[in-house]
Amino acid sequence: MKTVSQKKMFFSIFIVLSCIFLLHYKIVGQAVYGDGRFYWAYLRSAVKDHDLDLRNELNREYSPKANNTLQEKPFEKKQIFNWFPIGASISWLPSFGIADGLANILHRASPSFPNNGYSDIYQIMVGLQNVLFVSVGIMLLYRLLASYFKPFISYLAIILVLFGTNLLYYGGVDVINSHQFSFFMSSLFLYYWAKTNRKRKATDWTILGAILGFMAMARTQDGIFGLLLLDVFFQKNTVLEKIQNVLLSGIVFLIVFSPQMFMWKYVFGSYIVSPYFQGGFNFLLPHFLEVLFNARNGLFIWTPLYILCFIGMFAFRKRFLPFMLISLAQLYLIMSWSGWNQGESFSIRMMITGLPYLAFGLAVIIKAAIKKLNIFWFISLYSFFILYNIISIFRFLL
Repeated sequence: MKTVSQKKMFFSIFIVLSCIFLLHYKIVGQAVYGDGRFYWAYLRSAVKDHDLDLRNELNREYSPKANNTLQEKPFEKKQIFNWFPIGASISWLPSFGIADGLANILHRASPSFPNNGYSDIYQIMVGLQNVLFVSVGIMLLYRLLASYFKPFISYLAIILVLFGTNLLYYGGVDVINSHQFSFFMSSLFLYYWAKTNRKRKATDWTILGAILGFMAMARTQDGIFGLLLLDVFFQKNTVLEKIQNVLLSGIVFLIVFSPQMFMWKYVFGSYIVSPYFQGGFNFLLPHFLEVLFNARNGLFIWTPLYILCFIGMFAFRKRFLPFMLISLAQLYLIMSWSGWNQGESFSIRMMITGLPYLAFGLAVIIKAAIKKLNIFWFISLYSFFILYNIISIFRFLL
C-alpha cells in the first residue's frame, strides 16, 4: 500500500475509535471510573493542586453531575495509597494541559464553566489522546507486518487485531486507562527493535532502553519485554561491545524509570518496593486454566482470536521464535501472579501489550487460510471473530 493509503487507514481507524468513545461517553456521561480513577488522580493532583496528596481525588464522587460542578464535597482525611504506576498519567500531560488551558479561558468568560480537572473537557481530551495512542500503535504494527508479509495480509491482520480482541474495548470504550499507552509503546518498541536488530549503534540501544523505561513506568510487568534485548548476544560485536550496549540500555532504562522509583519512595518508603509484587508470585503453580478458560474473563473464552495467534506462533516458531518466547513469558508471568484476574477486566487485559508480537502468529494463520479456504469460508470465519468480540463487549457492558 502507498503512503497515502496508510494515511487514510490511520484516519479511518482514529475516526472509528473516536466515534465509539464519544458515543459511549454520551451514554455513560464520563470516562474516568474503575482503575482509571487512580491514574487520573496523579495527573489531576499534580496539575491542579500542585501536590501529590491524592485524598481529594480518590475520595470524591465521579459522576457526570459531580464532574461538571465547581463545588467540592468534603472528603475523608484518611490517605489512600495509590499503588498504580505513573507512566500513563505522565503521558496524558499534553491533552490534560490543553484541556486545562481551554477550561480556564472559558471559566474566565463564564465563571460557571468548570475548570476543576474533572469535567467533560478534560476527560474527552485525554480520551481522544488515548485513542490516538492506539491508532498510531496499530499503524506501527501494520508497517512492521508489511515488512514480513504482503500488504493485504498485514492489513487484514491489524484490522482483526483491533476489532477481534479486547483492544477494541480498551481502544474505544474504556479509554482512560493504561493499556492504550502500553500498546503504543509496545508497538514502538517492537518496531524499532525489528528495524535495528541486524546492526545497532549506541543511539539505537539508548532509544530502546528509553522506550522500555516508559513501558515499565506505564505497567511495571511490561519490563519483561526487555528480554527481547538479549539478542545482543547474537549480534556481530565483540564481547566488550555487547557488555557496553547492555549497560547503556540498562542505564537509560533506569533513568527513564526513575520517576516511578521516586514515587515508590514517596508513598511506600522504598525505591524498589512495587505493590504489584506484594500479592506475590507462584511460578510453580501458575493459574493456567483460570487465565485461559474462566467464565468471567478467560482469555480464550472471551477473545478466542488469541487461540489463532498462539497457533500461528507455534506453527512458525522457527521464523518468529523471539516473538513466541516473549509472548509465552508474558502469559506465564500473568498466570503466576496472585492478581491474575485483574478485577473488572474485559478478557485478560494485560495481554494487550503482547498483541504486537501475537499479530505475527495471526498473520501466518491469515496467509494460510487465504490459500486453503474459498472466499466464502474465509470471509465467514474472519467476520465471526469480529462479531464474537463485539457481542462479547456488549455482554460485558450489559
